[in-house]
Formats: sequence, C-alpha cells, structure tokens
Amino acid sequence: MAKQKNEQQAPNLPELPRTVWVPIEDIKLNPDNPHKFSKGDMDNLIQSIRDFPEMLTLRPLVLDNEQNKTVHGGNKRLLACVALEMTHVPVLYADKLTPEQLKSFVVLDNVSFGAWDHEKLLEGWDAETLQGWGIMIPITD
Repeated sequence: MAKQKNEQQAPNLPELPRTVWVPIEDIKLNPDNPHKFSKGDMDNLIQSIRDFPEMLTLRPLVLDNEQNKTVHGGNKRLLACVALEMTHVPVLYADKLTPEQLKSFVVLDNVSFGAWDHEKLLEGWDAETLQGWGIMIPITD
C-alpha cells in the first residue's frame, strides 16, 4: 500500500509507557531536584489539583523505575498530593531512559520554551485565575 503525501513515518522511539496507580507512601522525592518553589506556588498547585484532579491523569508523575520509585518529574505535584491526603497517584516509569537522560529530564521537565500571549489568555480567563495557575499577567496602564 502506497503512503499518502501527508503521512509521516513514525520516529524511532521506544514504546509509550503506560500509566499505573501507585500508593503515595511508596514514592520517594528526588533529593537532587534543583527546582525550587515558594509556599505560594505550592498553595496554587494544591488548589489547582483540588479544582481539576483529572489533570493528574493527563500529566502523571514520572518515576525512575518500579524498584526505586524516585520522582524525576513531579516532585512538587507529589507534595501537593500528600497535602491533599491522596492515597494513590498516577505514574509513568521512565525505566527505558539512561541515568544521564533521567538526570536531564529533571531539569527539562521544568523548562518552558516559549512565552504566553497575554492578550489571548485574557480573552479566555480573568487575571486572578491565571495568576492562581502561576501565570503572571503584567499590569498595563
């Protein structure tokens, strides 16, 4: 069967990991995570999860493997889930990554490669809601 012009060949990537639910007490925070946050950041995340818990299933925690269960993506989300007294959280295991890739992932998971279009954001949400999500809207005169 011939490929159509708009079809692209799939990249050579490993199989997608499946999301599993893990008892929160079995998961370890990553002591080497360099991402810092304030109490206000944490309070906003807790409220965000309280308001939209489905987001956790769409963006699960990333753990190194089933044996260690150390967070490499989502340290702050784990702390928020503990504060919300959740018993289980959705996770993906990154056991196909090398140790160097896992180390890089911790940083890259917290990097934003873009900027917000504040006008478009304000067309859909009010500034207070956006600020609660951690998006700072500049005040214009």
